[in-house]
Amino acid sequence: MRTAGRKHRTARSAAAVVAAVAAGVSCLAVGPAAQAVSPPGWTVQRTPALSGTLLSVARLDAHTTLAVGNIMVVKGPGRPLLLSRDDRDHRGWRVVPTPEDARTGDIYSSVSASSTKDAWVTGVSFTGLTVPAEHWNGRTWQTAEVPVPAHSGAGVHVAAVSPGDAWAAGWYFPTGASETRPLLRHWTGAGWHAVALPHGSDVANLVSVTATSAHDVWAVGYSTRDQPRVLHYDGRTWTQVAKLGFHGLYGEVGGVAAHGPNDVWAVGRVLTGEHDRGHALVLHWDGHAWHQVTAPRDAGPLASVTLTPQGILAVGENAAQTAGIALRSTATGLAEQALPRVAGTSPDPVAVTSEGNRITVVGELMPPTAALPSPLILAEP
Repeated sequence: MRTAGRKHRTARSAAAVVAAVAAGVSCLAVGPAAQAVSPPGWTVQRTPALSGTLLSVARLDAHTTLAVGNIMVVKGPGRPLLLSRDDRDHRGWRVVPTPEDARTGDIYSSVSASSTKDAWVTGVSFTGLTVPAEHWNGRTWQTAEVPVPAHSGAGVHVAAVSPGDAWAAGWYFPTGASETRPLLRHWTGAGWHAVALPHGSDVANLVSVTATSAHDVWAVGYSTRDQPRVLHYDGRTWTQVAKLGFHGLYGEVGGVAAHGPNDVWAVGRVLTGEHDRGHALVLHWDGHAWHQVTAPRDAGPLASVTLTPQGILAVGENAAQTAGIALRSTATGLAEQALPRVAGTSPDPVAVTSEGNRITVVGELMPPTAALPSPLILAEP
């Protein structure tokens, strides 16, 4: 079973992806993660010998990186996975225990940090009235699950602002329903509180959220009519952006990154026809208006974006949906780069983060002969 694999990882199918991940996986190692020598510029970092996938990555500080996802076996429920790496020691990536590890069937899907004493991990659940959430206070991970309505599946992504301020944005399947509904939750230091979406909003699913301050928060996803959607919080109210400068028949936004109130980037997928499989969607807010930025013709759906000193770097797949790619700013526009093949297999990138010029990409690797995918971590330089 190809869980979060290529051809499925778009914003429109985010809920289906995590459902598939959780449906057939659990907590035992079945073999070492594949390793290979990469072309100049990229290195493949060794991960613990687990089967599974990584869905989000964030910097805790200049030296420490966190990555989250889930662990898999062929039979049984899934289990959340948190990995950490400190580049000042030689231990490499290691599994970090959390109180949520006992929630079999759930996964971690998002991680965000505002400082070394404030980080959040959130995820996806298919039971109960909460989704998993763990808060790092600089010493320990403490459970602070996010309340959600009765559901047959729910998940949130998180943006940490400060110890007393964080935002969760996501989706849930109401019990007995077949379509998702959006979720917004606000952490005030005393608990998570439900926040209504803007009046008249037609958002069906929120896929990513980011914040530059308590007065500048962005959440992105897609509408009930399969149109890209962006919401903004100014410290007082949430509004739905009326004009995105979007050119396409259908589209979704799957990732967002902000350098400040006047420099926000969102990426995802645009479809130009009923039978189009999808091309790269890149949107930019310059403080005055949103504009769609021209992307290479061969670039396909994009899953995540980060900001570097040279501009943006986004990851996703090519238009043929056969290979993982990076899309980065150059002096003349956006250029496409193939990600290195590992053990003869092209990686499936899901998320990217940066610290200056240091890039970390996470996802999965699914060799043709493997029963389950392996967590994948690429680094540059």
